[in-house]
Amino acid sequence: VHPTDIAFTPDGKLLVVAERFAHKLDTFAVVNGVAQAGSFQASAGMQPFAFDFSPEGYLVVAEVGDGTATGSSVSSYSISAAGALTPVTSALATGQGAACWLVTAGGYAYIANAASATITGVIVSETGALTLRDAGGKTAMTGMGATDLAVSPDRGYLYSLSGNPRTITAFEIHADGGLTGMVPLPGVAASAVGLAAR
Repeated sequence: VHPTDIAFTPDGKLLVVAERFAHKLDTFAVVNGVAQAGSFQASAGMQPFAFDFSPEGYLVVAEVGDGTATGSSVSSYSISAAGALTPVTSALATGQGAACWLVTAGGYAYIANAASATITGVIVSETGALTLRDAGGKTAMTGMGATDLAVSPDRGYLYSLSGNPRTITAFEIHADGGLTGMVPLPGVAASAVGLAAR
């Protein structure tokens, strides 16, 4: 089933897993620190890959899509106390390829597109509805083969780890969700596969 992401909901009461090739999102109630029997639900978009939560608790999911150069998408869901997912925005096309990593920063979500070497900015409303920040889904350019994204704790900077060449690119996040790129950091170890910002 190729699970690609796992995280607790912000309140810690549910565990969520993305199953890329099964096109499913799984939720598990957590009781006394132990995950219970799961609920396995069809994803609104093809090949869900990575997800994060908006400040209001909505689940925002990046989807690889149909595998074409412009076939990726992003969806959002509300989550019930029992773990049931209800789509708010279903498979919003980003116009980019191989949407992989997703992080949220306040009312915005950012998706790293491994095939397109781009970052897609998405506006996330207080009701969980999604709209593209930029026509065509290109908010910023980054290196090929994105491996991970991270946001600084103050939500002021976005970091992208790229695979070819292996570099870290930092972006300043503006109040309107726009990104300004900074000089990439070279010399990243070839074995680096993830980011954490503290």
